[in-house]
Amino acid sequence: MSPTPSPARIVLAALVALPLLLLVQAAPAHAQAYRGLVGQGWTYMEAGNFRKAEEAFKEAFETQEGKNAAEVYYAVAALWWERRNAMAAYMWLSDAEKASRSSFSWVPGPDGVWDQRIAKRREFIQRHFTAVRLRAPSRGAPLPPLADPPSTDPLLREFTERLPTVIEEGVAEKVAVQWVLLPNGRYWIGDEVADLSGGELDASKAEAWELPRDGGKNRKGYDERVEAIAAGRSPAAEYLAAKELEAGAAEAADEAARV
Repeated sequence: MSPTPSPARIVLAALVALPLLLLVQAAPAHAQAYRGLVGQGWTYMEAGNFRKAEEAFKEAFETQEGKNAAEVYYAVAALWWERRNAMAAYMWLSDAEKASRSSFSWVPGPDGVWDQRIAKRREFIQRHFTAVRLRAPSRGAPLPPLADPPSTDPLLREFTERLPTVIEEGVAEKVAVQWVLLPNGRYWIGDEVADLSGGELDASKAEAWELPRDGGKNRKGYDERVEAIAAGRSPAAEYLAAKELEAGAAEAADEAARV
């Protein structure tokens, strides 16, 4: 017959088991907390309250469970995407991929759904965007770049149409240099035309654009181009065609002079 445990041993066993029990109970509670915050964030976002959505998503990310959940990263990236800030969205999506490789408790979602959405959004950005460094003039407000022609994709067009707001936000924050991801295409920078097609997303290797000062003839030229584009014309195409004709005429003149 086995001896009956003494009351002291029973108390000791209970004290040893209690922390383990509390740990087991706490894990689901914490997980439920971050899921609840993410759910709140999605609800706020669908209602158009981006400020409250950001607060909920960031609070979820501050939990250990949130830092290991693909949905949280995708949610924050989606918020920036809705604000048409491709650079911020891409950074969060890239951070998610890095975290998934280094985490031993990564939560990809049911059947990996959030990992798949992260990968698809990153691939879309890699196909359609290029990093650009925008430098403001030393004095005065900068004139924003102007897409010419606008993208035929309605979503990508929203990113270029938001450029004036992006520039205004930089001015308000007294930022001399802004790194942005812009849809590939052709842009006016003052009176010059630049093409984006390389797909370079590394901010340290971004092409640099010196933005002219807004006002005077710069603003007048900008407004005229906006009107022409709205009327279905492409001032950039007309400008490049004229330059090509001019270069051809100069080459012909040089050839005639050598004869």
